[in-house]
Amino acid sequence: MSDARTQFAACEALLNDGAVEACAVAAETLTKQYPKHARAWCLRAALAPQADIALKHAERAKALKPDLDCVRTALARALVRRAVEAGKAHSEARISLLERALAEQDDPKTWYRLGRARREAKDLAGAADAFEKCGDDARAKFWAACCRGDPSEDAPIEHLEALYDGYAGRYDAHLSDALRSQAPALVAESVRGAKARKALDCGCGTGLSGRALFDAEACLQLEGVDLSEAMCEKARATGLYEDVAKGELCPGPVSRRARMPSRRRLASHPRRAGAFLSGAAGANYDLLASSDVVPYVRRLEELFMVAAAAAAPKASFAFSVEKPLGDGDVEIGATGRFRHSVAYCEACAAKSGWTLSARRDAVLRKNCGADVHGHVLVFQRS
Repeated sequence: MSDARTQFAACEALLNDGAVEACAVAAETLTKQYPKHARAWCLRAALAPQADIALKHAERAKALKPDLDCVRTALARALVRRAVEAGKAHSEARISLLERALAEQDDPKTWYRLGRARREAKDLAGAADAFEKCGDDARAKFWAACCRGDPSEDAPIEHLEALYDGYAGRYDAHLSDALRSQAPALVAESVRGAKARKALDCGCGTGLSGRALFDAEACLQLEGVDLSEAMCEKARATGLYEDVAKGELCPGPVSRRARMPSRRRLASHPRRAGAFLSGAAGANYDLLASSDVVPYVRRLEELFMVAAAAAAPKASFAFSVEKPLGDGDVEIGATGRFRHSVAYCEACAAKSGWTLSARRDAVLRKNCGADVHGHVLVFQRS
């Protein structure tokens, strides 16, 4: 068996040197010579080109030495890999594989995957249970709250940033074809003909909302800000905006703060993070517009406060909100989007000197084929 140990050590050395193909060949040779070498089967599982093959090798290792830590790890990883390949179309199979993986090895990342799979399968209680086993993961805490209908957790900024960075390439098509979003057009229509001297597109995305604002003659000059750098790049490419800066709308408990850069710095470094409303006091925007962004903000008091600081006297603030399904001021559902009542919006706005001047009730978008009802609200700064 000492020769087997020597050969296994040689396999590991090849892997450590980055010689993956040579290591795979050596591991295969080792299992042919020593078919009861559980660690070698684990190594073959890790290097297998397909999940099914990896799972086959890992199960062979478990049959030989079920109590070895490396065997349990190999089997758990193979099961997770197989679950990922199963995809959304096979949610029950994916859930079963992930549950088997967790029986082999308790792992926060696998619990998170299981939470997502259960949420997609509409098992919200089961999803919340899984998310709550993820430890200190802010995303998991947020999704657990969403699945339980508890609006007490803020959406993690890093999660939203990563979500929209990955979404930017297909955003326009998905918004118009799958979601049938009316929010950009509805918000622009609410301030049609305003011809604001200076406007800010809050959460500009790829620039669809900016184009709608210009089409409605809502502004003469437009700047944009978005949390996602990938979205910002798309918006800059439209040529609609004077400036597009990466930044969040208002500070939150998990957000990264930054000062508003000077216009000279923005001109020199157009891709640098900045233009946060919290740092834009005195910018004197005549119009602030936001389409389908406020549903990601839990507490609106801060948003109205920083918007007031950045707004000119008599400025308008137009945005869309989703309508609560019940009687609460703020709700959240499994989609991870907040729903705000009009009364709550008015109360928060009043604290910063904003008054509701126009309201339109409308279907804002689709979600899984169902209408999402909401409001387009226009507030005037006193």
